This record gives sequence, C-alpha cells and structure tokens, in this order.
Amino acid sequence: MVIGLTGSIGSGKSSVAEIASELGYLVIDCDRISHDINDDPAFIDGITRVFGPDCIETSEGRKKVNRKAVSEKAFSSKENVKMLESVSYPVILARVMEQISVASSMGLDCIVDAPTLFQSGLNDYCDCTIGVVSEDKIRLNRTIIRGGLSEREIIARMAVQPSNQFYTDNCDYIIENNATKEDLRKSVIQLLSDLKGGAND
Repeated sequence: MVIGLTGSIGSGKSSVAEIASELGYLVIDCDRISHDINDDPAFIDGITRVFGPDCIETSEGRKKVNRKAVSEKAFSSKENVKMLESVSYPVILARVMEQISVASSMGLDCIVDAPTLFQSGLNDYCDCTIGVVSEDKIRLNRTIIRGGLSEREIIARMAVQPSNQFYTDNCDYIIENNATKEDLRKSVIQLLSDLKGGAND
C-alpha cells in the first residue's frame, strides 16, 4: 500500500510520518529529497533558468543551488512558488518513484510524505491520501518553536500554501492535530489500523 501524506507547514505532518515509521511503514520524505537535489544538474539548470545564476553557488569546485536565495525569491509570490515547483517536481518525482519501487520489491507499505502531494501529481501514485490540518495560530507557534525560520518567513510561507479546506476537499482522510501529541498518536494508529484492515478485506 502506498499512502500519500500531506499538510501545510506546522500542521504536524512530520509527526504523523514519524509515528507511521514506528509502526513499520517506509516513509519517503519529499522534503529530504528536495534538499538532496541541490547538486542535481537538471535542478541547477532549472533554477538558473527561472530565478537566475545568483541562486547558484560553488562549493569545493561543485555547483549547487543556494536554498536560502531560492526561498527568498520563491516564497515572495504564488507565481514564483509555481516556477520553483515547475523545475523541482520532475526531479523529486523521479526519486520518489525509485523509492516506491524499492518498497514494493521488499513488500513494505510506504508513506509518501509530501507537502505538495497534489500539486506535484504524486497523489496519482498513491492508493489513498491523508491530510493533516491544524489551526493557523497553532501551526505558527509550532514552527517558531521548531526554529530555523523567522516569524516573517513562516508567515510568508503560510500565505502561499493551501488552506485547511484544500486538504479537506482533496484528501481521502483527514487528521486534525489541534490537541496533544498523545491524541495525535491515537488518531494515527487508529486510522492506519483501519486502512490496513481495509486493504486486507
């Protein structure tokens, strides 16, 4: 079984993926893959084309994408986000499909953890989809506590990401994550148990 998992920044999607991993699912982390493609020639060429050569840096004689420079440009508008997606999705999709193939060959169920599951078309390769939603204030506070981004950067990203309604409208299942970590764990265990049971019917 291939389960698509999605949600906006601060929703708790990564926590859901972690719980699934503990339950024996192979988690394919698209955020991690997106970091791993910084030195991919196709990605470098695409970023240079849409955002310019100032988004490329050279380290130890090798070119790679400067993620901070790209983020500043990409998350300044929805149009720029779409330009970033147009060059990153094909590269990420190819790597995800490789990992799904490996999971299948090993007889493992997998979770495709992708913030842009539907926008990238990855949902087409999933047996079902789960959306994780949370109130905006809770999402903002969680992301601030996690660190790595300023409040201004977090708000800018939230502004260009889909609303909770998007996930409610498009996902097969919804997990609401507005309470405690233990409540989230119970919800995840119950849903995955139900899906596993349905797959065996």
